[in-house]
Amino acid sequence: MADVKIRLALSSQEDAAFILAAFDSALPFLASIGSEAQWGSVPFSAKPDVVVSMTKDVQRSGDVSAQHQGGRLPLPAGWTRIFISLSASGTRTGALCLIAEPPSYVASLLPEGHQSLFMKFLITDRRTGVEAQGAGAALIARAMQEARDCGADSLYSDCWEGNGGRLVRFYEQQGFTAGAAFRVDGKHGPGLPWQGRVLCKQVR
Repeated sequence: MADVKIRLALSSQEDAAFILAAFDSALPFLASIGSEAQWGSVPFSAKPDVVVSMTKDVQRSGDVSAQHQGGRLPLPAGWTRIFISLSASGTRTGALCLIAEPPSYVASLLPEGHQSLFMKFLITDRRTGVEAQGAGAALIARAMQEARDCGADSLYSDCWEGNGGRLVRFYEQQGFTAGAAFRVDGKHGPGLPWQGRVLCKQVR
């Protein structure tokens, strides 16, 4: 992890395109381990609504003038931070997105009055091979630092719990605790029921 550098995403097409390509790179791997139902088989870069949403998220993250002055909770609606991981050679290897409010499909599962940030996504680029080692852990560590800086007491996220809970176990290894289970029909495509699990990591 010592060789992993982290920077904020820039308000440019390049970072948005990189994140979409990183998601695309994961699809063959997920299919190979029996986890195709996690994100489906259609490339993220081929989904117009996903492209528009990702572009907006990157622009919001890079728009410093729109960010909350002081950076403390409560944060304004639309507050977004996207971090990009870089290998020692400067290659982009992964990305993580933080938002101020949890998605609607899990909001009711979080405790009332929680002071937290929500990790919208974490992705590493399968095309970068060994250069991506440690990127996920480094990005989570940076997200925890952002949560501390904002005065949050916890970092929430969610993940797919299919295929024997492999992904849940990864997050548990990163210090998250698995919480309530939930289901979202059609989250990543028609006819794709998505069984998920809420995750929480206490900020210390």
